[in-house]
Amino acid sequence: MIRRTPDLDELDREIRDHIEEETLDNIARGMPAEDARAAAIKKFGNVTRVKEDVRGVWIPGWMDQLRQDARDAIPPFRSPLS
Repeated sequence: MIRRTPDLDELDREIRDHIEEETLDNIARGMPAEDARAAAIKKFGNVTRVKEDVRGVWIPGWMDQLRQDARDAIPPFRSPLS
């Protein structure tokens, strides 16, 4: 069975959750809400680049899984002469 690549919407949710958690931690440390969010975003880094990096990991993994599935589904070739 071919596994689906992880859902990009789920990745967006995870990024938002991570930034929100960091924001709340910053607020708990005494930062004003606006500064806390800005610091969380800065600490996380470039969201677009993170998404590209993650997709770069998913695609080769998916292709490798497809190759393995195909290899498992096709019986080995046996020469009729052997």
